[in-house]
Amino acid sequence: MENKKFVASDNKNINYMGRIDFENKKKPALIYAGSNLRFKFTGNSLSIAIDNISFRQDIWLGYFLDGKQYTLKICEKDDSIKCEPEKEPRFETTENMIFDIPVENNNDVHTFILYKKMDGTHIFRFNGFYVDNECDIVSQPALPKRKLEFYGDSVCCGAVCQAVDHIGVCDPEGHEGKYDDSWYSFAMITSRLLNAQINNVSQGGMAVLDGTGYCFAPYFPGLESTYTKLQYISYYDKKEWDFSYYTPDVVVIALGQNDNHTDGMPDNDITQISYRVKWKDAYKKILSDLHKKYPKASFILTTTVLRHDVQWDKAIDELISELESDRVYRNYFRRNGDATDGHPRISEQEEMAVELTEFINSLGEEIWAE
Repeated sequence: MENKKFVASDNKNINYMGRIDFENKKKPALIYAGSNLRFKFTGNSLSIAIDNISFRQDIWLGYFLDGKQYTLKICEKDDSIKCEPEKEPRFETTENMIFDIPVENNNDVHTFILYKKMDGTHIFRFNGFYVDNECDIVSQPALPKRKLEFYGDSVCCGAVCQAVDHIGVCDPEGHEGKYDDSWYSFAMITSRLLNAQINNVSQGGMAVLDGTGYCFAPYFPGLESTYTKLQYISYYDKKEWDFSYYTPDVVVIALGQNDNHTDGMPDNDITQISYRVKWKDAYKKILSDLHKKYPKASFILTTTVLRHDVQWDKAIDELISELESDRVYRNYFRRNGDATDGHPRISEQEEMAVELTEFINSLGEEIWAE
């Protein structure tokens, strides 16, 4: 761009948060909902450069400029990209997309946050940004020392949370992602209330066991095969996550909502002893491995206020009792499993975040690393 200064994505004054792919430091890839980057700049002109890899739906990013929130539509739905059982989904990559960000005031220094609004509908790579030639990026405070990690489903991703006229009822028909906003998921709100970093390792439709849930038809990967992944989307190149890169103080796992579903087959019956044991064993195996990876972390198991069968909660209670670990805690929300038939809206997400924050605070300051 003429008469503009380009600031590359590996500039030391850009802060990144989330399980992000830095294999190409000039094009870090934001994959999980809520992953974000932030920087400060001078002047009154800003343009961002990204690559976008789309799998389905219209695609939006979210951003804040000087504290005001905006939405940026970056991709129209492509009907040739399918996510149907027994049909290999396609993806479409658009490189070096330039978006002008309106700068409406004359602040000496502007604060910009760009975040992944949606879950596995797309991946975007941040290439850098442009400012006026005489302007520059400004250093900012380091990220918080406290660290959270969430493993969850669409509720943790903030799916349909902006459908605020559908509180307590089913989702509006044909929403196709336009009401999704990870910023208002209870996972992300909790991180802000606690002043903590967060890796939000969540995906819509996720369940514990492979072959169950609603995630990425026709593959249906579960947490048992995705929690170790940096890139987890079934019809794209998978990558392993290096757990040494980020060590959380508190890990929250919020699953049990989608686990009764197997596509095209009878629902899984958590009341059957053989299946119940299988499900609990898989959950415990994940927990055991994460215990080894994060030897000082506290683990909180929960479900959400979205209506579900109480038997999944009882199975979680049982596996915690069977683990006999003093680092695994159980959280119940006040309206656990009984608040709504649709995805929690912003007010319901805030309700969960406040309650979870209170629960985490009740564990004492010693849960946070010094």
